[in-house]
Amino acid sequence: MGAVGSALAHALYRAGLHVTCLIDLDLSYITSLAASFKIEIASTRINELPRDLDIVIISVPDDKIIGVGNDLSQLSDFLKYRRCLHTSGVYDKSVLSSISEKGIPVGSFHPLQTFPSREVLTQLDDVYFAIEGDDSVVNTTRDLVTKIGGKPIVLPQGTKPLYHLAAVTSANFIPVLQQAALDLLSSAGISEVDGLQMLRPLATSSLQNCFAMNPAKSLTGPVARGDFKTVETHKAVLRQKHPELLELYACLSNHAVDLALKKGADIELLNKIRTLLKSMDK
Repeated sequence: MGAVGSALAHALYRAGLHVTCLIDLDLSYITSLAASFKIEIASTRINELPRDLDIVIISVPDDKIIGVGNDLSQLSDFLKYRRCLHTSGVYDKSVLSSISEKGIPVGSFHPLQTFPSREVLTQLDDVYFAIEGDDSVVNTTRDLVTKIGGKPIVLPQGTKPLYHLAAVTSANFIPVLQQAALDLLSSAGISEVDGLQMLRPLATSSLQNCFAMNPAKSLTGPVARGDFKTVETHKAVLRQKHPELLELYACLSNHAVDLALKKGADIELLNKIRTLLKSMDK
């Protein structure tokens, strides 16, 4: 059981909802988890899953969902289960087709949150959950999310990949960008420890401003100012010291030009910068 499943088990327990069973290959871990949350059964065998469950939640890596669904659909008395959900961010209910074909309502609910480790249980209070699936599953899951302190959002059919892409873009690239900044500072003779301390207030302030205002209004820096010479200097330094970051810098700066235009910056200067950015790979 991974970080998402562990956090869900904790949230359900805190909400006073009855969790009957945990199934996972790591028996030692789920036995400990079951004891902590007063869960009756912990097993490595899917056929030991009790029947007559109201909801079965599949919280496994994305490429394992179909296989687990197939195994579940082969259990005797499987039709006694009322609903089945998975927690993937990118896949919708269709990956549980082997279950839905037997008449069990299916769907998915994905917590819009980061889960760095199962050893540190992520709190789900006020976390948004993206929900989709069969009507009866959507209604039940919306209530379930509310009970554990989350905020349910029902996605239109067919939009799950776009939703997940937005989540990845918002959260997963932040560490990537900070590492790129640390690499640049390292070339300037600044250690990673010091670099992290230096960047923290800068990055935190930028993110806070972004959500307090909006991305365009919170944009600062040379592109926002139309500072062609600074961007030109950046290009020269990257080419000499970190050519692997040229494409990243050009791509992000192009998007910064779009935001700067919304902010009302000088169009002529921004067009000049955009032309420079197009030549980054030359």
